[in-house]
Amino acid sequence: MTTILLDTHVVHWVSADESDQLSAAASEAVDAADELAVASVTWFELAWLAEHERITVGAPVRAWLDRLSATVRTVPTTPAIAATAVALPSTFPRDPADRQIYATAIELGWQLVTKDRRLRDHPHPKPITIW
Repeated sequence: MTTILLDTHVVHWVSADESDQLSAAASEAVDAADELAVASVTWFELAWLAEHERITVGAPVRAWLDRLSATVRTVPTTPAIAATAVALPSTFPRDPADRQIYATAIELGWQLVTKDRRLRDHPHPKPITIW
C-alpha cells in the first residue's frame, strides 16, 4: 500500500478542488496513492490559515476540518518524529511545522508532496519530496 504525506498547501489545494495548482508529478503521486496522510500539525496550520482568511474554505472552519479529516489519515507526533524534527540541521528551515511535517516523512519512510522549495532542496540521503 502506498501512502504519501501532503504538505499543508497541498492538502488545501486537493480539498478545494484546486489540483491544477499541483505539478504533474505531484498530481500523479496523489492520484496513484492508496492513502493520503497529513502530520498532526497540518490541522493547526489549516485552521490558522482559514481563521485568518489566508485561505478560503467556504464553510465554518471546524465543519470544514471535520469533513476534510475523513478523507486523509492523520499521523500523530511521536517521540521519534519530535526527535527527528529537532535534530534536523540548522540549515533546514526553522519553522516548527515544516520540521514536523518533514520529520514525519523521514520517520515513516513516506514521500512528501510539497511545493516548498526550501524543503525540496534540503539534502537528504534518500529523496523524500515530490513536486
